[in-house]
Amino acid sequence: MRLEPGDWIERGSYRKRLLVRGELGKEVVVQLVQIPVGKRVGKHYHRHQTEFYYILRGSAELRIGNQVHRAERGEAYVCLPGEVHSVDNRSGKEPFELLVLKLNYRGEDSVWLEGER
Repeated sequence: MRLEPGDWIERGSYRKRLLVRGELGKEVVVQLVQIPVGKRVGKHYHRHQTEFYYILRGSAELRIGNQVHRAERGEAYVCLPGEVHSVDNRSGKEPFELLVLKLNYRGEDSVWLEGER
């Protein structure tokens, strides 16, 4: 299957582009996410979905639960349902770009605790 990216969806502090939805299973979504230099995605969690992150470009502070990571190109992370997470690219030198695989996706199940969406 060849991926046919959709249009960018601007979300304030980040933007996302849908790559796959439903073809791998109705509850699977694959997105490309970019966080510009100087921006952060505030603390939030997901009720149902598990997110797998693969870092494509840049370096940023990634918080998952009580752990803080300096996420770099080529690294991968998992965020389970209910785990509070955030991304901070305010000190970055280039946009932070990651591939996000969402499992058990049921639409907007994000609970925002702070920051921009």
